Amino acid sequence: MRYGLQIGSKFNQDGTAKKYPGNTVIADVERSNPAYAVIRKLEEELRKGQAGECFIFLPDDSYHMTVIRGLNDYVRDKNFWPAALAQDTPMKKVDDYFEERVNKIPMPKKIHMAFDQVRIDEHDVRVCLRPWDCCQEEELQEFRDRVADALGLRLPGHDSYTYHITLAYVLTIPEGALCQEVEERRIKMNAFLKKQNDFWLAAPRIAFYNDMLNFYSRRIART
Repeated sequence: MRYGLQIGSKFNQDGTAKKYPGNTVIADVERSNPAYAVIRKLEEELRKGQAGECFIFLPDDSYHMTVIRGLNDYVRDKNFWPAALAQDTPMKKVDDYFEERVNKIPMPKKIHMAFDQVRIDEHDVRVCLRPWDCCQEEELQEFRDRVADALGLRLPGHDSYTYHITLAYVLTIPEGALCQEVEERRIKMNAFLKKQNDFWLAAPRIAFYNDMLNFYSRRIART
């Protein structure tokens, strides 16, 4: 048995969340959004049978599209950390830095997206999205560029970023018959996604988290 590549960093081997503090900008998928029912349908399909035991499913009240990643307490490599912040800066002050700079950038009022495809690798299960049209793509890219400039940090992959909703993390990597089963599920889910309509997300928000299960609008305690 091989564990998923996020086991040991974001999750324990029993599937419980590890401490992984950080900040980000997300757009929530609320229960009233038509996209919510689509994501729930995908989750139900992936949960079926023994293959479903390979995944750690995220709470359905935490569904969100990541607009731009922020800073993480455990990822302080120079490629992921602003030069203006000392690498030993306490996380509370990192939150101050992030919040102060991002708040200066006007958020998009709403976001028009479409479903693209489900991707499953040894890290996680992602519902990939694409901007509905060129105008929406340009607006999101301009916002992301302005946030990156304000932070003094362009993360690796900034210009080729894929918008997505994380559905689950991989607990154990499916092998043999299970691998084939998961692939069949992925094909089925993607066929389902092709039939879905475009949708709107509300304005993005700054979010703070201590693990991968809960994303808070308010500042949270850092230890």
